[in-house]
Amino acid sequence: MKTEAELKDKSEAMAWLEAEVAELTSKLALAKKLVVEEFKSSNDLKEAVTDSTASYFSEGFEFYKRQLLHQHPNLSVDMASMEMDADLAKEEEAAKAGKKEEDNEANPAP
Repeated sequence: MKTEAELKDKSEAMAWLEAEVAELTSKLALAKKLVVEEFKSSNDLKEAVTDSTASYFSEGFEFYKRQLLHQHPNLSVDMASMEMDADLAKEEEAAKAGKKEEDNEANPAP
């Protein structure tokens, strides 16, 4: 009889633990979903995408220059001077940041 009672107690404890694990698993899935949605709506995602895009574009541009030189060696193109203007990119970023600040000042968050 004692073993039956112990077995019943252990079964009940196991059922409770399984329910607890299921509840925590669903809460974890919901938390992950909310975090992903929040990140997608944040500026961090936009910055990450912009940074990686700029990096890939730059690599592609360097590859294009090598291809151009390889395919058309007789062109009188100075490849050393053919590069992206980093100062121009910084100026554009500063202008975007300034516009963002102006928009934030004009439309403050509630």
